[in-house]
Amino acid sequence: MVDERLHFSANFFLLSLVTLSFAFFSSELINTYALKNTYTYQEKPAIFFQTPAGKSNSLSLFGPDAVKLGESFEVFPLLNSANKSVQAVDLVLEYDPSFISFKTSTAGNLFGETLSATASGSLRFSFLADDNHSFSGQGQLSTLAFTAKKTGKTQLKILFTADSSQDSNIILAGETKDSLDGVDNLEINIL
Repeated sequence: MVDERLHFSANFFLLSLVTLSFAFFSSELINTYALKNTYTYQEKPAIFFQTPAGKSNSLSLFGPDAVKLGESFEVFPLLNSANKSVQAVDLVLEYDPSFISFKTSTAGNLFGETLSATASGSLRFSFLADDNHSFSGQGQLSTLAFTAKKTGKTQLKILFTADSSQDSNIILAGETKDSLDGVDNLEINIL
């Protein structure tokens, strides 16, 4: 009986030692990888909707506040319609092309997406619901991929002038005028 307990204790000790060693070295590999590859974790970050103060129909940009030089990163344009039905959104972005370069766009799950114009430092998207499927609430319009080109601070801006149809707009179902009343831009520090 003593022999069996001693054998069990030795096996348990060896198994515990192997498990702890694996856990230590795995976490060291993960931590080393994470230090070398900031913001390259592939799972999508949790998106928190932040409505500009006192605004009900807004557009926001969600993304990292810091990235490394040469790194690819994603930005998420977000819509908040204060539970009013939205039929269409125009999103016009401006950025400094000496700091970041645009790579790709992937439509979100709210509307179909059309990238109607790109110019160095400017992007124009149109999102249109079909006749039977307007959207209300909060949601992600698309995923935009960029690459960091130069160190320093830069900003992605949503171009917006109240009551103007020449820039970013939110068109509610059954209406023809711009209902966008606020934007939240994104500042990025490139390290």
